[in-house]
Amino acid sequence: MLKFVIDASALTDPRLRQLFGVNELWEAVNKSLEKMALAKLKLGFSFYTTPSVMKEIKGFLERGMSPPEVIAKLGVWIMVKDVSETEVKIPARVFLEYVAEVRRRLDKGLRVAEESTRKAMEGGEIGEHIRNLREKYREATRKGLLDSVADLEAAILALELGAVLVTNDEGLCKLASKLGATCIDPLTFFKTIDEYLELSKRAHS
Repeated sequence: MLKFVIDASALTDPRLRQLFGVNELWEAVNKSLEKMALAKLKLGFSFYTTPSVMKEIKGFLERGMSPPEVIAKLGVWIMVKDVSETEVKIPARVFLEYVAEVRRRLDKGLRVAEESTRKAMEGGEIGEHIRNLREKYREATRKGLLDSVADLEAAILALELGAVLVTNDEGLCKLASKLGATCIDPLTFFKTIDEYLELSKRAHS
């Protein structure tokens, strides 16, 4: 049956709170795990993640004052698999394109810093200049770009297992697609689970 690799955003995406009609992150994660449990028991779906991603998810929950039982459920329904020793073939083109993109982003970040410096020299409150610089620099250098070991591990795991990667991270999804892995948005993921469960219910009624 279908296999899915869970990125941190698959459970922490803020839109999931609205989807499930809850206010707290841990409540959304709890609802997410309940749906995944049903999909595993009734449909045979399996869910995986890496140690780094699991640590990220638990960190989000702990900081959000999650009940311990919700954190404990993560290890019940999501299998953790280490990819540090995994050998996968990655096309040279992917690395060449990635290095070129990093270089382009750094150049763009430099231009943002230069512009911010000129504006700061013209006067104004320094704190506001720093906030603007941080925002624009982050937008120029990080948005849509893979910049996390945990993200890279998730992409490799999806490739290794032939699984669908669940994430809202644009850069991670872009890399996964180049590697040949399928990527799905968290909202679409849970709506798809609902559709499969409904079809299964009809088939057995």
